Amino acid sequence: MHTLAFRTSNITSANACLEVVAHATTPCRIREIEISLVTAAATVIGLGRPAAIGLTPTTPLTALKEDNGAAAPATTGAVAWATGPTVPAQFMCRVSFAATIGEYVRWTWGKNDELIVIPSEAIVLWNILGGATLDVTVRIDESKNR
Repeated sequence: MHTLAFRTSNITSANACLEVVAHATTPCRIREIEISLVTAAATVIGLGRPAAIGLTPTTPLTALKEDNGAAAPATTGAVAWATGPTVPAQFMCRVSFAATIGEYVRWTWGKNDELIVIPSEAIVLWNILGGATLDVTVRIDESKNR
C-alpha cells in the first residue's frame, strides 16, 4: 500500500484541485480517499476521470511506501499544472461541505469494488463549487495480486 497526502491550493470553481496519475506501465487501485476542510468555506467536490490529464505538473509528488520492504511506488499526484486536467464528463462521487473547518468524508473501495486507474490515466478531485482549501489523503495499491 502507498499513500499520497496533499493540501490543495486551487479553490477556484470549475477547476481540478488534485490529480492522481498512474505510471505509464503500472495501474493503480485507489483504496481510500479522505478529504477534510482546512478553511471555512462551502465547497462541492466531485471525483471523476478527466478526458485529458494535466500537463506539466508544477510540483508532482510520488506516492510514499507504507511498507519499507515494498517496491518503490510509481503513482504520482499533483495540485497545480501548466495546463490542468479537463472536467470529467460525469462524477463517480460527489460531496457537499458546509463552511465548517474539519468537516470530512472518506470514500473507500475494496477488492470487489475497485477504483482502478489504468496506466497513464488519472482521476481528479474537481471543484464543482470551490471555496475551501482541502487536506486530501489517497491510499493506493499497485500490487499485481488482487
